[in-house]
Amino acid sequence: MVTRETLPNALSNIFYSEMQTPEMTNLGQILLANNIEDKLTDSTVSRLSLSHEKLEQMPKMICQEFGADIKILDLSYNNFRNVDFLEYFEELTSLILDRNPINVLETNIPFMPKLELLYLNFCKIDEIFWVESLRYNCPNLKYLSLMGNLVAPSPLNGGSIYDYLRYRLYVISILPKLIHLDDKYITDEERNESKHMFPSPFFHGMFRHTKARLPHYLRTLTEKVGDYFSGGSKVGSSKNTNLVI
Repeated sequence: MVTRETLPNALSNIFYSEMQTPEMTNLGQILLANNIEDKLTDSTVSRLSLSHEKLEQMPKMICQEFGADIKILDLSYNNFRNVDFLEYFEELTSLILDRNPINVLETNIPFMPKLELLYLNFCKIDEIFWVESLRYNCPNLKYLSLMGNLVAPSPLNGGSIYDYLRYRLYVISILPKLIHLDDKYITDEERNESKHMFPSPFFHGMFRHTKARLPHYLRTLTEKVGDYFSGGSKVGSSKNTNLVI
């Protein structure tokens, strides 16, 4: 376990053994800066931010030294495609991967039973069935945001309201513990409609091969979504789109 007392030595070992490039040296300076207290909770390290570091791989020593203690990990604005290193972070409850080239061919989220919040805004996810893996690999997921990806169509990125509703209801149907999707809480009405539209894996399979318009009983939801978008909210706004917990 990494504590306040052992943190400097642990970081020194990491930076001298693995981080010899200019980018990694800069990373070391950030973590060893005077504001290190902001990265500590109680006596252990539970929150770590490595955003905007141009990282393509996670240094193994960070995984080994910090993985067992970190609960909140921010890796936004990097160049991660492969995130298999997350297997080291068994206690993780919140993961932010915004603005990484995460994609369906190269990226697999490993089994993370304690993860409750996952942000993947403005990545490269273009296949909705990649989300199905989250049902099994992140069984306790409550907060998910996929805004800015092709997988999440909306009138603000070229998709139709019908596409948006079909996407939203499908994701709700395959992630039963989800309470917040993208920038909105899930309503009881949406949850009930998702059960009607996608009642079983058979209908999930049908969704892969059809672009049929939504049934009549979903038109009221369409109107509500239209009212929501007419309010001027923008997908990807860094100030308003992510839920703060």
